[in-house]
Amino acid sequence: MAKDMHKSKWDNATITKLNVFEQYVNDWLNVTLNYNQDYEAYDTLEIYDLFCGSGFDGTKTERGSPIRILDAVLKRNKKGKTIRIYFNDKDNNKIEELKQIINEKYKNLKSENIELYFSSQDVSNYKIDSKKYYKLIFLDEYGIQHINKIKDFLCNGTDILIFISSGHVRRFLGEDSFQKYFDTTLISKKDFEGKSNYETHRVISNYFKKLFPKSYISPFSLIKDNNNNNGIIFISNHIGM
Repeated sequence: MAKDMHKSKWDNATITKLNVFEQYVNDWLNVTLNYNQDYEAYDTLEIYDLFCGSGFDGTKTERGSPIRILDAVLKRNKKGKTIRIYFNDKDNNKIEELKQIINEKYKNLKSENIELYFSSQDVSNYKIDSKKYYKLIFLDEYGIQHINKIKDFLCNGTDILIFISSGHVRRFLGEDSFQKYFDTTLISKKDFEGKSNYETHRVISNYFKKLFPKSYISPFSLIKDNNNNNGIIFISNHIGM
């Protein structure tokens, strides 16, 4: 069973990941809030945090992605636009804890043109049916079993950030349990031979570039305290990003 990161103190790589994520949210808001189009599809921005957790680490000192999203949104002039934020976690206890934290920490969100939605679903069953143009989706999972959901979520105006354990992909790609999540005509164990930790994550990034050739894709590498290589992949179908 995977370790529950919300019950322990986060390491430096996890905090760096969240700092990068928060900066990306700020950059995304800079672009989307300043885009002026008088169409209904552009009047609302949507942010989806599909592995949101309970809001803080186990010590209750480090802010998780939901709190960072809210902090980034609240300091903005929303220019009459509505921002919908969707928090999902398979563990309903974490959703209930997050609700309590938000109710205590943030007041009058509706007056700030912010709408919150909570759910507790397995991401494999999660559907996004909104017709709004601008969407930011954060997939911060413990493994790699949901990476194929990118194909379902990616459409015009959508930006996706996915956290992935590149070191695990490098180590286990030859096994059937991993190969079912990847198109092995586009990536193989050979691609990782002789690669450094940094280059390992770029192999994953190049795989996504082959998989989604029309999207803008960029990697950010993270080395965990145990020397395991992880990273973030940015996938954008929004030409302004």
